[in-house]
Amino acid sequence: MSTIRKELINAAISRATTLGDYNVPNDIDKQFEFIQQTEQKEFVKIAIKNV
Repeated sequence: MSTIRKELINAAISRATTLGDYNVPNDIDKQFEFIQQTEQKEFVKIAIKNV
């Protein structure tokens, strides 16, 4: 995988983590699910831009 793609993926994960409103999900399972869904959305956005 190229360095640029790794940087984009890391940036997406970072954004997903910082975008998380941890007051909304009230337990660790819901927080994990929320972060995972957000990361997937960000990854898809980046993947579509790079195609």
